[in-house]
Amino acid sequence: MKKFFITLIILQSIGNTFAQSTLPEILNQRLNYYNSILPYEKVYIQCDRPMYKPGDDMLLSLL
Repeated sequence: MKKFFITLIILQSIGNTFAQSTLPEILNQRLNYYNSILPYEKVYIQCDRPMYKPGDDMLLSLL
């Protein structure tokens, strides 16, 4: 869902304000705006073992 919003913001910024400023400035402004609206999301993952061998199955619990 976040990728959709970022893509939408980028496309809107390119279409609306491309003639007014450079592309890196536009992207920087839009991404700062996006980050101010939606705060960071953190995901904590708890595994069932501390070490795994290649090919082992991991059992995860999302907190």
